[in-house]
Amino acid sequence: MIWSVPEVISSLSRLFELYPVDLIFTGTPVRVRQLSKGDRLEGEVENLAKLKITIL
Repeated sequence: MIWSVPEVISSLSRLFELYPVDLIFTGTPVRVRQLSKGDRLEGEVENLAKLKITIL
């Protein structure tokens, strides 16, 4: 990423009121492809349950 997470949050908070449930999308990393049937996605946030999704 060009800017750090704190820099992104700081910049956006000058323009918008941010809430704990807000999501900030920063762009697409290199070599990302379209999701296909059967693909599995996993993500996690510290102190929360891991999220696991299978594309149907």
